[in-house]
Amino acid sequence: MAVLLPHGDVIAPVDVVIAAKRAGLTYLQHIVAADRPPRPGQRTQLDIHTDVLVLTHSTMENGAVDG
Repeated sequence: MAVLLPHGDVIAPVDVVIAAKRAGLTYLQHIVAADRPPRPGQRTQLDIHTDVLVLTHSTMENGAVDG
């Protein structure tokens, strides 16, 4: 499952991860969509457009989750 959030939205990615854990989902990865790729060897300020949180069903018992 993937959740897309506009960057700077009132809902923070950490809030989605907490709610997902409570719903029995496991957080896998956080991906950001930026205005351009970073350049190796250069410090770059990126304009982040979207946060994508990748989640899966938890396989652990008793409500325990990893991460």
